[in-house]
Amino acid sequence: MLIVSSFFYPFGDYPVFKRSTFSCSLPFYFYLYFILKYEKFFFFLVVLFSAAIILWPQYYITGDGASHTYNARILFDFVLGRNRDFYDDFFYINRNIDPNWMSHLVLGALQQFMPAWLADKSFQLLYLFVFAYGLRFLIRSINPDSGFLAFLFYPFVFNLPFQQGFYNYCLSLALLFWALGIFIRFRDKLQNPLFALGQSLLLLACTFSHGMPAIYTMMMMGLILLFDLFPLLRLSSWKLVLIDVARMALIFLPSAMIILLFLAKRGSGFDPHAWSKWKIWVEFLKMWTSQS
Repeated sequence: MLIVSSFFYPFGDYPVFKRSTFSCSLPFYFYLYFILKYEKFFFFLVVLFSAAIILWPQYYITGDGASHTYNARILFDFVLGRNRDFYDDFFYINRNIDPNWMSHLVLGALQQFMPAWLADKSFQLLYLFVFAYGLRFLIRSINPDSGFLAFLFYPFVFNLPFQQGFYNYCLSLALLFWALGIFIRFRDKLQNPLFALGQSLLLLACTFSHGMPAIYTMMMMGLILLFDLFPLLRLSSWKLVLIDVARMALIFLPSAMIILLFLAKRGSGFDPHAWSKWKIWVEFLKMWTSQS
């Protein structure tokens, strides 16, 4: 009840926090009040504890993480002309603008001034901070008084895709929180060209990390816009509705084009497949098939 109601009530107005409710347990009430009053500080401590899990061992091993780090090193060596005589016999650069580039660019750049193991660890920390503070930003965009719910990041940040080393997917998922939070907080500025450009670039960064979280982001932004436009639809104000829809379409356009071009080259994965098309769509909506 606390979690659900937090999106609708300021802390002092919670029915469960009325003094009469806690008349027999005032120490618990004051303890909870202290936690919530300084939740920003305690949230920072939980983030530091999470970072320590990555920092404590010299190598935080993930399934594909080392492979991403190695590939990024080869990519930058190849582009910068280092050991080209060796690499030319084995590799060539994929020049397609695919929605899977971000981790390679970040890891490759980091390895220009730090060893590979530290670059890998730095990327993991980057993901952790973007994920944790992104979720907090999204929650506070929905309700500024619900920041304490950001503690929920901890059970989810070390998720299965992260342990499998799906760096692009994880970073894109973390950027989803920021893209959606900014849209929720500032969507009344949709007509501002600078806001539209910034929103489109943030969504593009999400897309360049991984296409599936970008698709989920666009779906949620579209549903929020539809909900906001519902009063205009009831009034049959079609011109205003079409203007806002067109603005949103322009924000989506660069990311949507990259994803559609990628699907045109690679296919949708529907055929051949052991699952039926219906099951694939159900798993897509459950976000089960979105990692690869």
